Amino acid sequence: MKPIHARWLAVFLAVALGLIVVCWLRWGSLGALGSATGVVGTGISFAAMRWGLSVLGKLMESGDDTRSGGCLGMLMLMVKLPVVIGLGVWMSRLGGAALGSFLAGMLLVYFAVIGWAHATR
Repeated sequence: MKPIHARWLAVFLAVALGLIVVCWLRWGSLGALGSATGVVGTGISFAAMRWGLSVLGKLMESGDDTRSGGCLGMLMLMVKLPVVIGLGVWMSRLGGAALGSFLAGMLLVYFAVIGWAHATR
């Protein structure tokens, strides 16, 4: 792992843990559950999407049949979206601060990905 990637990961994990603690202190267990679900669910979906795009890139470089890579990329997109929506619906049904904390965790991941992409370009 490159040093800049390791630093970004360490900072992200520290900020994510801070968000979960703040949500727990402010709104109790629903806040902590919501923010942890937002961070973990969105983080896993981004990691899966990045992996799928990496595989697609390797297939494109090798000059092999790209239909399987294209199918893999579309599958990752089609799986990612319903999972995140399903987690949001689950948090909405829990009520209280769960949905707002989930969205805060989700935004944290999106902003971290944007910052990481800007820092490593």
